[in-house]
Amino acid sequence: MGQPPGPGAEAVAVINVRYHLLALAAVTVAVASGLALGSAVVDGPANEDLRGEAQSLRTSNTQLRDRLAVMEDELTSRERYVRDAAPLLLDDTLADTRVLVLALPGATGRHVDAVARNLRLADAEITGTVRVTAKLTDPAYREDARDLATRLLPPNVTDIPDDADGAAASAAVLAAALVEHQPAVAAADRTAAVAGYRAGELIDVDGELEEPAQSVVVVAGPPASGDRATERSAAVLTLVERFGGAAPAVLVSADARHPVSRVRRDASLSRVISTVDDVSTALGQLSAALALVERTNDQKTGHYGVGAGAEDRIPKPTGR
Repeated sequence: MGQPPGPGAEAVAVINVRYHLLALAAVTVAVASGLALGSAVVDGPANEDLRGEAQSLRTSNTQLRDRLAVMEDELTSRERYVRDAAPLLLDDTLADTRVLVLALPGATGRHVDAVARNLRLADAEITGTVRVTAKLTDPAYREDARDLATRLLPPNVTDIPDDADGAAASAAVLAAALVEHQPAVAAADRTAAVAGYRAGELIDVDGELEEPAQSVVVVAGPPASGDRATERSAAVLTLVERFGGAAPAVLVSADARHPVSRVRRDASLSRVISTVDDVSTALGQLSAALALVERTNDQKTGHYGVGAGAEDRIPKPTGR
């Protein structure tokens, strides 16, 4: 007898299909069994614990949101109180004082406006607001700024070192033109300096700047970052130093980073330039004006706010 015939190709194909179908069915059953088993486990005591933890987290989250809302309401009330009190605290404290507002690159417009508003509450005469553009502190424009300073230098300003770079030379020219200087800078030279730096897109100006200022508030922006940040930070500090040395000055910022931190750490600068590190708040904006009152009327410097190096939260109102 011969061997029984083997399965043909069609039979093999049917067997393979059945095998795969059975395998797929087995996997499906296993998965279903696993899900059922897992569901049974989750529906047990462990699930109760998880549900309890979830409810606890939801409760804590609600409590935190409620607490945050209360704190925001308190902050709003305090800000409103400070703004309401500012006219009483500042009234007539800077009468007959001409003040320049100098905004450094990146200074927030609403901070600049708030500082100016508080200075007006103190009856200061704001000669103008000068906004220094990033171009003036950019090393790429150093030679252009130096050439402009050489061309616009008032004839009676001689205290500029020969090796001063563009930012340093420009700071000297602008400080001499915008702040009282001895000997006095002629009005025509002041007008020419302002016009030249505006044309070069190194400053923007609000106000007439008809007379030199007697005091200065410098509003800083965030620290320089990115390409050549160290050089741009040095240029910013040069502007602060020059204007701080030309008249009673207060440097204000939204935090205690550069240039506020640099002034506070420097024994010489900290004696001639006051600082405020929270100008983003109503209290900091009030502090800016009070610090200038203190610096102008009492020849006293102080460092105020909440950051490193602050000596007090706010200057003591003069004569109050």
